[in-house]
Amino acid sequence: MSFLKRVFRGDPIKSAAKHEKRAQLYQDQGNDRKAADEWAAAGRDHARVPDYKRAHEAYLQAAQFYLADKDINREKGILEEAVDVALIAADYPAAAGALTQITRLGTRIQDDQLLLRSYSLRTVILIASNDLARATETYREAQKLEKRLGPQKVKTLVYPVASTLVNRFIEGNPVTETPVFPNQFNESEQVNQLLFQLITLFNEMKKSSLKLVLDKEEVKIKDRVSGSCRFNFPIPVRILDVKLLLPTNIASLETLKWPKDSLRRYKLSFAIEPRLPGDYEVGPVQVTLQIESQQIHLKSNVVPIQIAAAKPRIEISAQSSTSPHSQEEFELILSVKNDSHGDASNVSITVTLPPTLLLKIGTLEKQIITLPSKQHVQFPLYLIATKAGKHEGTINSIYSGPSGKKRTVENKFVVEVLPQTRKEKD
Repeated sequence: MSFLKRVFRGDPIKSAAKHEKRAQLYQDQGNDRKAADEWAAAGRDHARVPDYKRAHEAYLQAAQFYLADKDINREKGILEEAVDVALIAADYPAAAGALTQITRLGTRIQDDQLLLRSYSLRTVILIASNDLARATETYREAQKLEKRLGPQKVKTLVYPVASTLVNRFIEGNPVTETPVFPNQFNESEQVNQLLFQLITLFNEMKKSSLKLVLDKEEVKIKDRVSGSCRFNFPIPVRILDVKLLLPTNIASLETLKWPKDSLRRYKLSFAIEPRLPGDYEVGPVQVTLQIESQQIHLKSNVVPIQIAAAKPRIEISAQSSTSPHSQEEFELILSVKNDSHGDASNVSITVTLPPTLLLKIGTLEKQIITLPSKQHVQFPLYLIATKAGKHEGTINSIYSGPSGKKRTVENKFVVEVLPQTRKEKD
């Protein structure tokens, strides 16, 4: 070995520069194979520095020339090296990008097992990078492929891990059966390390729980319903976001609040108000958590709630506007009030006067088609009392609620009439 070669070999930076220079030369000559080999060698030297970013870039360059040379095995191998150096640097987006190229390779050569493995591993890496939306999207592609192949033909050991992590950490479903994972995954050291890291987190969090409860599950419209979600975690976590999912006819009455500090247990209280009758479900509560740098989603149970239409409640009264005197016309104001949360329909009002009170203007019977919740109407009667004293009358109302059932309310009223005023003689 010459002295210059020993220098290059001992100094990875100089060796990498030498290989990159040769790669450029072979590129200019159109020698794809040698250009690819030189880029691969440059990448390995950069990894020795270590400069994992430049190593990753060099490996991707090599992959392009192996692709041009139609060397599938070397293209696949160098892309896997690109994944590994990105994982060493915890550059998860770069690792996912290299796996995208492996996926394209699998599509190109119609290798379903390679496709499923790359989809599954990319899902795991995207979970590690907290890109949960893209992880879900990638996993859906893996699911389609797994269904087409059939469970018995799935050879990669990474797919069950990806499935478990998506089900628990993204979809937030509780653990019903504890999966059994192998001790080895036939993957590189870096991939194995990431897989076991996430499996360890899964095992720590599988006993966590979110319990949603309501203080009542049979209510009427506009009834205030109090509820809470109890968080219980085996290790301290930080809550990043909480969402309470409600049907459109149920409104939240307050903004959800949670502490910013790490905790293991917490009770989140809330209040809701139903607006329409029917059978519905409240929940789940969806929580985004952070454990160290890892984000996960969990969700609670749902609680059924039965909402009955509120029954209307009519109140009727009569009150004179002034202190009347006998033989003088006075105004009697009749009030019909619906002070409930339910609408009343077909409201019929009947006023019965004593013989000592004579109707001059107005009607003793009134029909109201609909009297909405929290509404009231008034109408006057103009009367004359034939004599002084207390005169008692009755108001009757018949109305219907949402069920159509007739309801009746009766109220008595008293008008106190003063003696007739005497006119002074001239």
